[in-house]
Amino acid sequence: MAADLEHLHPIFRARVEKACARTGASILSGARSTVRQAQLFEAFQNGTGNPANPPGSSWHEFGDGLPGCPFAIAVDFLTDDGGPADRALSKVHAMAEELQLCFPIKSERWHAQPIEVAATARVPRIADIFTRPPTPLMEEVTTDMEFTYIVNNEDWLWLGAERVHARCASGEVLEGLKKVNQIVPLGVQGKQFHDFLCGISKNANFSS
Repeated sequence: MAADLEHLHPIFRARVEKACARTGASILSGARSTVRQAQLFEAFQNGTGNPANPPGSSWHEFGDGLPGCPFAIAVDFLTDDGGPADRALSKVHAMAEELQLCFPIKSERWHAQPIEVAATARVPRIADIFTRPPTPLMEEVTTDMEFTYIVNNEDWLWLGAERVHARCASGEVLEGLKKVNQIVPLGVQGKQFHDFLCGISKNANFSS
C-alpha cells in the first residue's frame, strides 16, 4: 500500500516530494488516521510493533480536533540496512536544511518533520508554523514545555504545553490534567515503554 501523502500539510508535502525527487528516496509511511495510530500503538504495547505514540499525539495523524493542526506533518522514509534506500536517505539528511526538513528522533533516522516543528509529539498552537521563521534543529532547541510522565498505580503520559508547578503533589497534577484533557491513560507498562518515553523526553529536550 502506497504511503498517504494526500493528508500531509501541502507545504510539507511539497518538501517531501522535492526530497524524494532530488535523492531517489521513498516514503514508507505518511499520514495516518487516528484509528491506524491506535492500532500501531496497541501493537507496540503488546510487543509486536515498533515504538508508536499514543493516538492523538502523533504528527503522522490527520483529522479535525487534533492538537496543532488537522494535517499530518511527519513521514517515515524507507530504509534497507545499508542498501540504496539508506544511501538515498543519507542524501536527504545531508540536504535537510536546504529541504527545510528535520529529523528530531535520533533513534529513528527515517522520521522526518518540517524544520519548523522539532517537538516529537503533537503540541497545540502551531497552526501558523509555516508563516513563522524556522526554529533551529533539535540539537539547538530550547523549550519551556514540560514532559511529565506520571506513575500513580497506573501510567499516564502528559503531552500538554503548559508548565505544572514542580511542587504540586503528583495526585493534584494528575487530577488537574485529567480535567483539561491533556493526559493519555496508558495502562500498566514495563521497562521498555518507560525507556521509550524517557527517550522522547531526552530527544525533545523536555524536562522530566
